Amino acid sequence: MGAAPACYAEHTVDKDGATQSPVWVVDFDGTLALHDVGDELCDSFADPAWRDVGAAWRRGELTLPEAQRRMWASVRVDRETMVRRAREVGALRPGAESLFAAARRGEVRLVLASGGFDLYVEAILGDRLELFEAVYVNHLEPGPAGPALSFPHTEVAAGPYAVCKAAVVRRHGAEAFFGDGSSDRSVAGQVPRLHVVRGSLLERVCNEQGHPCIPFESFDEVLPAGADTR
Repeated sequence: MGAAPACYAEHTVDKDGATQSPVWVVDFDGTLALHDVGDELCDSFADPAWRDVGAAWRRGELTLPEAQRRMWASVRVDRETMVRRAREVGALRPGAESLFAAARRGEVRLVLASGGFDLYVEAILGDRLELFEAVYVNHLEPGPAGPALSFPHTEVAAGPYAVCKAAVVRRHGAEAFFGDGSSDRSVAGQVPRLHVVRGSLLERVCNEQGHPCIPFESFDEVLPAGADTR
């Protein structure tokens, strides 16, 4: 289901009458990053059986934190190796730099909401993380007996998610959400404008359930034509 991505131009007014730029909540794996970096790292370093665990999560048999603990349990590489691989596979989606430029100019307020892990998000985004007014991501610390995982954002945990994207949308009064996958399904029908990666699981879920969504491939599609990318 398509609609014109007009949310870029919309602004809200706070209780004091001041105009505020719209809040956009953005998923990381498969959305801001072209690929699911967590999956790529598990493909590189985990026992192949991690894929069976991922399938069990998608069937609703495990919560996402339960699945992630099992998926990552067999990984035995150090931080340097993991970061290097993350940077190799962590290309950003086309238009990401335009999105960051819009945030620098104050035209949008960005919030990052990810069911993934800080180790690779920080390695890939670097200083650009400072452009997000809030970041919700889980913690991964490599170790010789396997990574230690923690899920610190209890304020937005709900259902099977350590970071519930719908809870983040509500918490920040977001006008738009950008996502692609299984952990983004809670947002369907919960945000004024839902931008879904074209051809993604999230687009399929929205179409099957009758939720309006706006397919996209590049962030340039949702920014004004000719927008300054500096």
